[in-house]
Amino acid sequence: MNSVGTLSLMSKHKYGSAGTLTLVEISFILASSLVIAFNLDFPYTREVMGGKEVSFMNFMITFVTAMFSIIPVRNASFGMSQDISDGTFMTFVQMEGKFKAFIYAYLMDVLYPISIFLVVGTLVLTLATLNYLWWAVESLTGYMFVANLSYTSSLVLRKTFRTFIGSVLSIFIYLAIIFLDLGSIALLAVIDVLLLSFLLYKFRCIEI
Repeated sequence: MNSVGTLSLMSKHKYGSAGTLTLVEISFILASSLVIAFNLDFPYTREVMGGKEVSFMNFMITFVTAMFSIIPVRNASFGMSQDISDGTFMTFVQMEGKFKAFIYAYLMDVLYPISIFLVVGTLVLTLATLNYLWWAVESLTGYMFVANLSYTSSLVLRKTFRTFIGSVLSIFIYLAIIFLDLGSIALLAVIDVLLLSFLLYKFRCIEI
């Protein structure tokens, strides 16, 4: 089976036949909530320029990102971790080899959902004439932090329940970093790169 066929099979295995549509709907709802919340609090402006507007948008973006991050938490806990435990993942390993199988799984579990979210979200904000494209950077950085921590938990802990606990904790860690001002977007980006490097290492050396 070629790479496209493997990715298609993984997509159906992880999301079902209507998975893409569901991700689009969730992305639309969350992005629309940003617009609605901003309109309710700042009905007379379309520019996110002042301190109050920026602070409010940053708060809402963090909240929405945490909500959407439930998807990679679910994928890591009840997808990858479960597939490794029950041997389902070996099917993909036999088709593509271990490293490529993990890369494809990461693409479907982590990068595929956030790609849809960023495209749909940017479209919604653009149509609503909210000129704040920085939201995509904030969302991507926070999402990748939670997703990479969750995926790391799935490869290190392997058991579904333990992975779920570790993944949920990653959301609270992300919220604490932002709301308690324990770090910046730049710090999260650095951590994202380090976690991704660790995952690539684990993809090569992990024993299944």
